[in-house]
Parts: sequence; structure tokens; C-alpha cells
Amino acid sequence: MTRRKANKRTSLLLLVGGAVLILVLGLFITGWGVRVAEALARAVEALVPSEVSFTREGGDTVPEQVKPKVVHVETPARVKSIYMSQCVVGTPTFRDSLVELVDTTELNSIIIDIRDYTGKISFPTTHPLLADSVSDACGATDMKEFIARLHEKNIYVIGRITVFQNPYYTSQYPEQAVQSTKGGVWKDKKGLAFVDVGAREYWDSVVALAEESYAIGFDEINFDYIRYPSDGPMAEAVYRNEGKSKPEMLEEFFKYLHSKLESSGMVTSVDLFGMTTTNTDDLNIGQVLERALPYFDYISPMVYPSHYPNGFNGYANVNAHSYDIVYYSMKEAV
Repeated sequence: MTRRKANKRTSLLLLVGGAVLILVLGLFITGWGVRVAEALARAVEALVPSEVSFTREGGDTVPEQVKPKVVHVETPARVKSIYMSQCVVGTPTFRDSLVELVDTTELNSIIIDIRDYTGKISFPTTHPLLADSVSDACGATDMKEFIARLHEKNIYVIGRITVFQNPYYTSQYPEQAVQSTKGGVWKDKKGLAFVDVGAREYWDSVVALAEESYAIGFDEINFDYIRYPSDGPMAEAVYRNEGKSKPEMLEEFFKYLHSKLESSGMVTSVDLFGMTTTNTDDLNIGQVLERALPYFDYISPMVYPSHYPNGFNGYANVNAHSYDIVYYSMKEAV
């Protein structure tokens, strides 16, 4: 409901309430007041917007504090976005300069890190599965209010969640991490740990974070690092795949996520390696384009030329063929 509509409805309620008060006072003089007042109170309650709830104290109807519903911006036909890390969104001068950039260009959306490579969350929450993961280094304590200001400018807000790369969670629950044949938690070449895709006990926390983010105003939830590790001492990595292949296990997660979030109306997207558009295998990370398609509203293949090996599609220097790689990849995906 827009602010203008809200003001009109408030004015209407005040007029109705005033008329009811005058009528009830008159009826009390005639002795019919009690019964008629109760009927009128029910009628007034029916006129009040659904977002206003009531409690009854001593037989009286007392309105509680209004909690306005979060309004989401519709997905633009063409999303043209800029990215804010957790530290940027928590720095008002920096983020305001980027909002101004959106205001003065053809950009129409902003991607904000909800959870980044640290495993920490960028906004406050009291959810029991998430509260201990709130970052004390970066993030915005006013995230909900900031998103509301972006919505006033009709800016579409995408929240990015790093999924299985999660050093903080694995430090708290090392038994749910990818394990090493040498003992302990496996880590990639950057020293970062991954939650095992087969750690089903972790899945609900991902669902909870998506739901909490949508509830404070994020219009689209984007899932990144939704895969098995891709670099580091790969031969030493041990997974609990329940007898399934990596693509099968990852699709189990896609399916679970979709089943839990679909009814909310949430718009979802997933980041996949760019080469999922051209390869028919899973790139040893579990990602297969066709296995992701049924479970997300949008697929975002990361077709950055720098992610491709020299020699791809015959290009000796992939960075000299940006257009060719993006065009070829997207054509093959279709």
C-alpha cells in the first residue's frame, strides 16, 4: 500500500470514527447505546486495513501499533545493477554515492551482500538459526530502512547469499564441513572452508536466511557458491553424498530450497559457473545447467572471460574476446 493510499484510508477511518462516536453518544441518551455500540464497533473493525490487529482489554477494542507490510519492487524487464559489499552498504557516504549513480544513469537495481565469503550476515536478526552469524565488522544495522529508501526510488534490490563457502559456520560446526583425508576440515587454496552439500542439517539455515532477507524488503534472493569446491587440494576432499553423485546431491538441495521458498512469492536466482552453458559434465563442482533450471526464477551464468582457460573455443587469449565468449556462452545455453 502506498503512502498516499494509506493517508486516504486513515482520513476515511477518522471520518467514520467521528460519525460513529456522535451516533453512539446520541444512542446512549435514548438507552439503546450498549447493544448498538457493540454492533458499530464490529462494523468499524471491519473497515480497518488488514495490517492493523486488535486486542481486547476489559471488553474494549484497542488498536495495536500498525506494522506496515513490506512492499517489493517488480523485477525490471532488463536488470542493470551495481554491487555493494557488506562494508560498502554499512558506510553511508559510500553507499549514498552509489545510489546517486543509479539515480543519474540507466542503472535500476543494486546487489547487496547478505552473507559474504566470511559466512557472516550483513543485517541484524534475532532468528535462532542466524543471530550468532551477524557480522560485527561490516554490514548495515539499518538495512530494512535503507531498502525502503531504495524502493521509494523504485530501485530493485537483490540480496546475494554465499551458500556453501562458509568459514564461520564450519568453525562452529566442523562436522558439517567438507573433510580432509589428512584429518580435520578441508580448505581451498584461499584457506576457506566449505559446508558439505550433503550436510542436510545446514539447509534450513539457508532457507531461514532467505526468508528473513525477503521479509525486510530484498526483492530477489541470489544464491552464490551453491556448489562443491573448485580449487585447492581437491584429491584430499571427502564428501558425504549419501551414495549420490555431486550433480544428484546438489539437485536435492535445489529441490529442497525451491519447495521451502516457492509459496512466499520470493524471486530467486542462482549463480552458476559460466562453463555450465557449454559443458555437458558437472565441472567437478556438481553444477549442471539443466538440473538448476526447474528450481530458480533466473539463472546467472558467470561468463566472465577471466574465468575461462586460454584456448577456450580456440581463443589463445580469452581476455581479448569478451564479446565472443559472452555471446557464444549464452547462445549455447539457449
